[in-house]
Amino acid sequence: MPASLTASAPLRSAESAGTEPQLNIDTGRIDAEFARYNRDDTPGCAVGVVVEGELQFSGYYGMAHLDYDIPLSAESRLMVGSVAKQFTAAAVLLLAQEGKIDLEADVRQYLPELPDLAARGAHERPVTVGSLVHHTSGVRDLIHLLHIEGRGLDPVTDDARIMRMLRNQQGLSFDPGARYAYSNTGYILLAKLVEEVSGRTLHEFAAEHLFEPSGMESTHVHDDPGLIVPNRSMSYLPLDSDRGGARFGEFYRNHVTWIGARGLFTTLEDLARWERNYYDNRTPIDGFAENMRRIARSHAGGRINYAAGLFVGSYKGLEAVGHDGNYMGFRSHYQRFPEHDTTIIVLCNSAHIDPTRHMRRVADIVFEEIFEQELAEFVGIYEEEAFGARFEVVLEAGALYLERPRGGRVRLDWHGGRRFSLDRWSVSFEDDAGGVSKRMLIRTEGAGTRRFERVEPSE
Repeated sequence: MPASLTASAPLRSAESAGTEPQLNIDTGRIDAEFARYNRDDTPGCAVGVVVEGELQFSGYYGMAHLDYDIPLSAESRLMVGSVAKQFTAAAVLLLAQEGKIDLEADVRQYLPELPDLAARGAHERPVTVGSLVHHTSGVRDLIHLLHIEGRGLDPVTDDARIMRMLRNQQGLSFDPGARYAYSNTGYILLAKLVEEVSGRTLHEFAAEHLFEPSGMESTHVHDDPGLIVPNRSMSYLPLDSDRGGARFGEFYRNHVTWIGARGLFTTLEDLARWERNYYDNRTPIDGFAENMRRIARSHAGGRINYAAGLFVGSYKGLEAVGHDGNYMGFRSHYQRFPEHDTTIIVLCNSAHIDPTRHMRRVADIVFEEIFEQELAEFVGIYEEEAFGARFEVVLEAGALYLERPRGGRVRLDWHGGRRFSLDRWSVSFEDDAGGVSKRMLIRTEGAGTRRFERVEPSE
């Protein structure tokens, strides 16, 4: 079953001109990355590359529903786990913009039925709406609490039980606003806050104010177990992996009471439409891009790398803004690279698939020329005179490789800047005043740090 895809010619980066590196949307290499799923007997992934808000590549590999031999396609609706959090946060930002809530206010001002956990734990500050958005509230994660009870993702854990669990807490994990700790509970409470303040469920509010303006006709907050979902994808759990191939069992169960933290069905193309709001905002949210990316600060002034339902970090030196998702066999990763106006989306429907690893490998293809430009300065031959050791560092397909005299060629894992690793080795480079690498440092637990001087560049 061939992959369904669309792609353009190689695209230039945001400030492309002259010899500036280009984005490299190599359809053949992206297909090869997902080839193992491109069969009619396995679940798989929907993969997209969005450039300046336009879907420049889409590939569909594997099956949406094994019972009925339905392949993944542009119409397939998948649940995306915690990728849903950015939509909950966007709804809260809109209500704040309209003056209906204050992000700095005690959340109990809008949800008075909540226990005063801050006072119960003798904390100085209240749990604010904003602290729930940024995971700085100190409210314990519901999933962890359920696992302690041996329940896991229990279908009988409805809103009433969640409130009972909160009322039984003796306090918070820390003073609100003091630090970061991921909490699904906070986003479940935000969904209840949206309903309480707006008078409409998150399903209704998001449909009117977020999905419809963005043209996301195949997206909804799934808060009704009886709701028909056209083109619904099932999720799966591998049962074995013998030589004849894996058998799969259905994993997804229709839990619907935990919306806000997850509970979103969508398609690859709808997420690309959402992405266009960063360039041509059609939502009612003013300053959409800026507000969605605004991170929090602790009360001590420290940076909290979580914005409006989005992590803000980096990948190999590129700013990266996004989120992964994991729920009942659905696995997803949505990652924006703002410096190059590019987003990579990987939506999968089996618990054995790692979308984050696939996203990074797609990024390595797309940004290959950009990475090569950054890595070129490290290419060369390095020697340690005292021991007579000699290594050559070579650049190939956007990655650095270390050639060892008796160990062959091995890839260096890049962590951004001048930092790399190789198995248990830590590898870094030092430069001279001119910015050219002149020394390679290899640190190992047993041998300490060894310094290799650059003796000549490679051809």
